Amino acid sequence: MDIFGSRIFRNEVHKEQHQQRIEAIKTSTERIPDAVETAYIPSGATEPGATPKFLIAGLGGTLLGIIAAVIAFYLAVGVFKIFEEVGRCLIWLYYPGVIVYYFCPVLVAVFIGLSIGWAGKWARSRRPSQAAIVSVFWALIAAGVTFFYVEDIIIEAAFDYWNVRDCLCGDSLSPDLMEGTMGWIVKGLIVVFNLVIAPLIASAEIGAQKFCEECKNYLEETVIARVSIHNLKDLLMGLLEGDEERFNKLKLLPDKEAWTDKDERLDVIHATCPCEKTHFIEVMSYWVEVTKKGKKEQESQENRLIYSEEFSPEQFNKLKLLLK
Repeated sequence: MDIFGSRIFRNEVHKEQHQQRIEAIKTSTERIPDAVETAYIPSGATEPGATPKFLIAGLGGTLLGIIAAVIAFYLAVGVFKIFEEVGRCLIWLYYPGVIVYYFCPVLVAVFIGLSIGWAGKWARSRRPSQAAIVSVFWALIAAGVTFFYVEDIIIEAAFDYWNVRDCLCGDSLSPDLMEGTMGWIVKGLIVVFNLVIAPLIASAEIGAQKFCEECKNYLEETVIARVSIHNLKDLLMGLLEGDEERFNKLKLLPDKEAWTDKDERLDVIHATCPCEKTHFIEVMSYWVEVTKKGKKEQESQENRLIYSEEFSPEQFNKLKLLLK
Protein backbone atom coordinates (compact mmCIF):
# COMPACT_ATOMS: atom_id res chain seq x y z
CA MET A 1 0.00 0.00 0.00
CA ASP A 2 1.25 3.47 -0.92
CA ILE A 3 1.40 5.42 2.34
CA PHE A 4 1.54 8.67 0.39
CA GLY A 5 -1.86 8.04 -1.20
CA SER A 6 -2.80 9.65 -4.49
CA ARG A 7 0.23 10.93 -6.41
CA ILE A 8 0.46 14.29 -8.21
CA PHE A 9 0.77 13.39 -11.89
CA ARG A 10 0.75 16.05 -14.61
CA ASN A 11 -0.79 13.71 -17.18
CA GLU A 12 -1.05 10.04 -18.16
CA VAL A 13 2.41 10.07 -19.69
CA HIS A 14 3.90 11.23 -16.40
CA LYS A 15 1.97 8.51 -14.57
CA GLU A 16 3.32 5.88 -16.97
CA GLN A 17 6.87 7.18 -16.57
CA HIS A 18 6.52 6.85 -12.80
CA GLN A 19 5.60 3.19 -13.15
CA GLN A 20 8.41 2.59 -15.61
CA ARG A 21 10.86 4.11 -13.14
CA ILE A 22 9.67 1.69 -10.45
CA GLU A 23 10.23 -1.31 -12.72
CA ALA A 24 13.63 0.01 -13.81
CA ILE A 25 14.82 0.44 -10.21
CA LYS A 26 13.57 -3.03 -9.25
CA THR A 27 15.50 -4.76 -12.02
CA SER A 28 18.55 -2.48 -12.19
CA THR A 29 21.97 -3.97 -11.51
CA GLU A 30 23.74 -0.60 -11.80
CA ARG A 31 25.16 0.93 -8.67
CA ILE A 32 23.65 4.31 -9.57
CA PRO A 33 20.49 4.46 -11.72
CA ASP A 34 20.04 6.76 -14.70
CA ALA A 35 19.52 10.46 -14.11
CA VAL A 36 16.04 11.98 -14.15
CA GLU A 37 14.81 15.46 -15.01
CA THR A 38 13.32 17.67 -12.35
CA ALA A 39 9.57 17.23 -11.86
CA TYR A 40 9.10 20.99 -11.81
CA ILE A 41 7.71 22.53 -14.98
CA PRO A 42 7.57 26.35 -15.31
CA SER A 43 4.06 27.72 -15.63
CA GLY A 44 4.98 30.02 -18.53
CA ALA A 45 3.75 33.08 -16.63
CA THR A 46 5.77 36.28 -16.58
CA GLU A 47 5.72 39.68 -14.91
CA PRO A 48 5.48 43.19 -16.40
CA GLY A 49 8.93 44.54 -17.08
CA ALA A 50 10.54 41.12 -17.39
CA THR A 51 11.75 41.68 -20.95
CA PRO A 52 13.64 44.93 -20.17
CA LYS A 53 15.31 43.21 -17.23
CA PHE A 54 16.36 40.32 -19.46
CA LEU A 55 17.70 42.83 -21.99
CA ILE A 56 19.78 44.53 -19.29
CA ALA A 57 21.09 41.15 -18.10
CA GLY A 58 21.90 40.22 -21.70
CA LEU A 59 23.86 43.44 -22.16
CA GLY A 60 25.82 42.68 -19.00
CA GLY A 61 26.50 39.13 -20.17
CA THR A 62 27.63 40.37 -23.58
CA LEU A 63 30.09 42.85 -22.06
CA LEU A 64 31.44 40.32 -19.55
CA GLY A 65 31.74 37.71 -22.29
CA ILE A 66 33.66 40.05 -24.58
CA ILE A 67 35.99 41.02 -21.72
CA ALA A 68 36.58 37.33 -20.97
CA ALA A 69 37.15 36.66 -24.68
CA VAL A 70 39.69 39.50 -24.93
CA ILE A 71 41.56 38.17 -21.88
CA ALA A 72 41.52 34.68 -23.37
CA PHE A 73 42.90 36.01 -26.65
CA TYR A 74 45.68 37.98 -24.98
CA LEU A 75 46.68 34.82 -23.09
CA ALA A 76 46.54 32.82 -26.33
CA VAL A 77 48.91 35.23 -28.04
CA GLY A 78 51.16 34.99 -25.00
CA VAL A 79 51.22 31.21 -25.37
CA PHE A 80 52.10 31.70 -29.03
CA LYS A 81 54.99 33.91 -27.94
CA ILE A 82 56.25 31.18 -25.59
CA PHE A 83 56.07 28.57 -28.35
CA GLU A 84 57.41 30.98 -30.95
CA GLU A 85 59.89 28.55 -32.47
CA VAL A 86 57.35 25.71 -32.58
CA GLY A 87 54.77 28.10 -33.96
CA ARG A 88 56.84 28.69 -37.08
CA CYS A 89 56.60 24.98 -37.90
CA LEU A 90 53.01 24.38 -36.73
CA ILE A 91 51.42 27.73 -37.49
CA TRP A 92 47.96 26.14 -37.95
CA LEU A 93 48.07 24.76 -34.40
CA TYR A 94 49.31 27.78 -32.50
CA TYR A 95 47.96 30.59 -34.63
CA PRO A 96 45.93 32.68 -32.15
CA GLY A 97 43.54 33.94 -34.82
CA VAL A 98 41.84 30.54 -34.70
CA ILE A 99 40.99 31.09 -31.05
CA VAL A 100 39.49 34.50 -31.80
CA TYR A 101 37.09 33.05 -34.34
CA TYR A 102 36.27 29.72 -32.74
CA PHE A 103 36.53 30.09 -28.99
CA CYS A 104 35.79 33.74 -28.22
CA PRO A 105 32.34 34.01 -29.85
CA VAL A 106 31.26 30.79 -28.14
CA LEU A 107 32.53 32.09 -24.80
CA VAL A 108 30.45 35.25 -25.22
CA ALA A 109 27.34 33.19 -26.05
CA VAL A 110 27.79 31.14 -22.86
CA PHE A 111 28.05 34.32 -20.77
CA ILE A 112 24.88 35.66 -22.40
CA GLY A 113 22.91 32.50 -21.67
CA LEU A 114 24.07 32.34 -18.06
CA SER A 115 23.46 36.02 -17.31
CA ILE A 116 19.93 35.97 -18.72
CA GLY A 117 19.16 32.69 -16.97
CA TRP A 118 20.45 33.95 -13.64
CA ALA A 119 18.33 37.10 -14.07
CA GLY A 120 15.18 34.97 -14.06
CA LYS A 121 14.48 35.61 -10.37
CA TRP A 122 15.07 39.33 -10.81
CA ALA A 123 12.66 39.41 -13.76
CA ARG A 124 10.30 36.96 -11.98
CA SER A 125 9.72 35.20 -15.27
CA ARG A 126 8.65 31.57 -15.51
CA ARG A 127 8.66 31.65 -19.31
CA PRO A 128 11.79 29.96 -20.73
CA SER A 129 10.88 31.04 -24.27
CA GLN A 130 11.06 34.69 -23.23
CA ALA A 131 14.61 34.26 -21.96
CA ALA A 132 15.52 32.26 -25.07
CA ILE A 133 14.33 35.00 -27.48
CA VAL A 134 16.32 37.70 -25.66
CA SER A 135 19.37 35.39 -25.68
CA VAL A 136 19.11 35.02 -29.46
CA PHE A 137 18.96 38.81 -29.84
CA TRP A 138 22.14 39.38 -27.82
CA ALA A 139 23.92 36.38 -29.35
CA LEU A 140 23.48 37.93 -32.80
CA ILE A 141 24.87 41.27 -31.65
CA ALA A 142 27.74 39.61 -29.80
CA ALA A 143 28.71 37.56 -32.84
CA GLY A 144 28.96 40.68 -34.98
CA VAL A 145 30.94 42.58 -32.35
CA THR A 146 33.32 39.69 -31.75
CA PHE A 147 33.95 38.93 -35.41
CA PHE A 148 34.42 42.46 -36.68
CA TYR A 149 35.42 44.72 -33.79
CA VAL A 150 37.62 42.16 -32.04
CA GLU A 151 39.23 41.20 -35.35
CA ASP A 152 40.10 44.78 -36.28
CA ILE A 153 41.11 46.16 -32.88
CA ILE A 154 41.98 43.46 -30.38
CA ILE A 155 44.12 41.31 -32.67
CA GLU A 156 46.29 44.30 -33.56
CA ALA A 157 46.62 45.38 -29.93
CA ALA A 158 47.45 41.88 -28.67
CA PHE A 159 50.07 41.26 -31.35
CA ASP A 160 51.74 44.59 -30.57
CA TYR A 161 51.56 43.96 -26.81
CA TRP A 162 53.35 40.62 -27.07
CA ASN A 163 55.53 41.74 -29.99
CA VAL A 164 54.81 38.62 -32.01
CA ARG A 165 54.03 40.19 -35.39
CA ASP A 166 57.42 39.17 -36.80
CA CYS A 167 56.74 35.54 -35.89
CA LEU A 168 53.70 35.30 -38.17
CA CYS A 169 53.62 34.20 -41.77
CA GLY A 170 53.15 37.31 -43.90
CA ASP A 171 51.06 40.33 -42.94
CA SER A 172 47.71 38.55 -42.69
CA LEU A 173 46.11 38.48 -39.25
CA SER A 174 43.69 35.66 -40.08
CA PRO A 175 44.40 32.04 -41.00
CA ASP A 176 43.50 30.93 -44.51
CA LEU A 177 40.48 29.05 -43.19
CA MET A 178 38.83 32.36 -42.26
CA GLU A 179 39.29 34.10 -45.60
CA GLY A 180 37.00 34.09 -48.62
CA THR A 181 34.00 31.77 -49.01
CA MET A 182 35.24 29.21 -46.49
CA GLY A 183 35.73 31.96 -43.92
CA TRP A 184 32.12 33.09 -44.21
CA ILE A 185 30.86 29.51 -44.03
CA VAL A 186 32.79 28.93 -40.80
CA LYS A 187 31.59 32.23 -39.36
CA GLY A 188 28.02 31.29 -40.25
CA LEU A 189 28.32 27.91 -38.53
CA ILE A 190 29.67 29.55 -35.39
CA VAL A 191 26.82 32.09 -35.36
CA VAL A 192 24.27 29.27 -35.73
CA PHE A 193 25.93 27.38 -32.88
CA ASN A 194 25.78 30.50 -30.69
CA LEU A 195 22.11 31.02 -31.54
CA VAL A 196 21.48 27.53 -30.20
CA ILE A 197 23.72 27.41 -27.13
CA ALA A 198 22.76 30.81 -25.64
CA PRO A 199 18.96 30.21 -25.53
CA LEU A 200 19.45 26.62 -24.38
CA ILE A 201 21.47 27.77 -21.37
CA ALA A 202 19.07 30.62 -20.55
CA SER A 203 15.90 28.53 -20.82
CA ALA A 204 17.45 25.71 -18.78
CA GLU A 205 18.30 28.15 -15.99
CA ILE A 206 14.74 29.53 -15.98
CA GLY A 207 13.31 26.01 -15.91
CA ALA A 208 15.41 25.12 -12.87
CA GLN A 209 14.11 28.05 -10.78
CA LYS A 210 11.12 26.57 -8.96
CA PHE A 211 8.28 29.05 -8.37
CA CYS A 212 5.02 28.84 -6.41
CA GLU A 213 2.11 30.38 -8.31
CA GLU A 214 0.04 30.45 -5.11
CA CYS A 215 2.17 32.85 -3.05
CA LYS A 216 4.30 34.20 -5.94
CA ASN A 217 7.60 33.26 -4.34
CA TYR A 218 10.56 31.17 -5.40
CA LEU A 219 11.07 27.89 -3.60
CA GLU A 220 13.97 27.48 -1.21
CA GLU A 221 15.85 24.17 -1.13
CA THR A 222 17.16 22.46 1.98
CA VAL A 223 18.65 19.02 2.62
CA ILE A 224 16.29 17.28 5.05
CA ALA A 225 18.16 13.96 5.25
CA ARG A 226 21.38 12.30 4.17
CA VAL A 227 21.20 8.58 3.58
CA SER A 228 23.91 5.97 3.09
CA ILE A 229 24.46 5.23 -0.58
CA HIS A 230 24.13 1.53 0.27
CA ASN A 231 20.42 2.20 0.92
CA LEU A 232 19.85 3.63 -2.55
CA LYS A 233 17.29 1.09 -3.70
CA ASP A 234 15.42 1.18 -0.38
CA LEU A 235 15.19 4.97 -0.48
CA LEU A 236 14.03 5.14 -4.09
CA MET A 237 11.50 2.34 -3.74
CA GLY A 238 10.22 3.88 -0.53
CA LEU A 239 9.66 7.18 -2.31
CA LEU A 240 8.29 5.71 -5.53
CA GLU A 241 5.98 3.07 -4.03
CA GLY A 242 5.32 4.56 -0.61
CA ASP A 243 6.61 1.40 1.07
CA GLU A 244 7.02 2.14 4.79
CA GLU A 245 9.19 -0.95 5.38
CA ARG A 246 11.77 0.42 2.95
CA PHE A 247 12.10 3.59 5.02
CA ASN A 248 12.65 1.54 8.18
CA LYS A 249 15.79 0.03 6.59
CA LEU A 250 17.44 3.38 5.87
CA LYS A 251 20.69 4.34 7.53
CA LEU A 252 20.66 8.09 8.07
CA LEU A 253 24.07 9.73 8.09
CA PRO A 254 25.05 12.00 11.00
CA ASP A 255 25.49 15.73 10.45
CA LYS A 256 28.96 17.07 9.78
CA GLU A 257 30.29 20.58 9.29
CA ALA A 258 31.17 20.27 5.63
CA TRP A 259 30.25 17.77 2.95
CA THR A 260 32.20 17.29 -0.25
CA ASP A 261 31.61 15.31 -3.43
CA LYS A 262 34.05 12.73 -2.06
CA ASP A 263 31.58 11.85 0.68
CA GLU A 264 29.39 9.15 -0.88
CA ARG A 265 25.79 9.75 0.10
CA LEU A 266 22.21 10.40 -0.97
CA ASP A 267 20.91 13.89 -0.24
CA VAL A 268 17.14 14.15 0.17
CA ILE A 269 16.35 17.72 -0.91
CA HIS A 270 13.13 19.53 -0.04
CA ALA A 271 12.02 22.60 -1.97
CA THR A 272 9.13 24.69 -0.69
CA CYS A 273 7.80 28.24 -0.48
CA PRO A 274 6.59 30.51 2.37
CA CYS A 275 2.96 29.39 1.96
CA GLU A 276 4.11 25.73 2.10
CA LYS A 277 1.50 24.66 -0.42
CA THR A 278 4.08 23.55 -2.98
CA HIS A 279 6.62 20.84 -2.17
CA PHE A 280 9.20 19.08 -4.33
CA ILE A 281 11.32 16.18 -3.12
CA GLU A 282 14.51 15.32 -4.99
CA VAL A 283 17.36 12.90 -4.34
CA MET A 284 20.88 13.79 -5.41
CA SER A 285 23.44 10.99 -5.36
CA TYR A 286 27.15 11.58 -4.74
CA TRP A 287 29.66 8.82 -5.33
CA VAL A 288 33.27 8.16 -6.28
CA GLU A 289 33.87 6.51 -9.65
CA VAL A 290 37.06 4.49 -9.96
CA THR A 291 38.44 3.89 -13.45
CA LYS A 292 41.59 2.05 -14.47
CA LYS A 293 44.11 3.58 -16.86
CA GLY A 294 46.72 0.94 -17.43
CA LYS A 295 48.00 -0.09 -14.02
CA LYS A 296 46.82 3.08 -12.31
CA GLU A 297 43.43 3.72 -10.75
CA GLN A 298 41.88 7.15 -11.14
CA GLU A 299 39.11 8.49 -8.90
CA SER A 300 36.49 10.99 -10.02
CA GLN A 301 33.68 12.52 -8.01
CA GLU A 302 30.26 12.17 -9.62
CA ASN A 303 26.77 13.41 -8.77
CA ARG A 304 23.41 12.76 -10.35
CA LEU A 305 19.74 13.62 -9.78
CA ILE A 306 18.00 10.25 -9.43
CA TYR A 307 14.58 11.19 -8.09
CA SER A 308 12.24 14.18 -8.41
CA GLU A 309 8.55 14.40 -7.55
CA GLU A 310 5.97 16.91 -6.39
CA PHE A 311 4.38 16.21 -3.00
CA SER A 312 1.25 17.60 -1.38
CA PRO A 313 1.62 19.16 2.10
CA GLU A 314 0.09 16.01 3.64
CA GLN A 315 2.47 13.73 1.76
CA PHE A 316 5.46 15.79 2.82
CA ASN A 317 4.43 15.66 6.49
CA LYS A 318 4.33 11.86 6.27
CA LEU A 319 7.75 11.80 4.66
CA LYS A 320 9.24 13.96 7.42
CA LEU A 321 8.15 11.43 10.01
CA LEU A 322 9.64 8.55 8.00
CA LEU A 323 13.01 10.24 7.70
CA LYS A 324 13.46 10.93 11.42
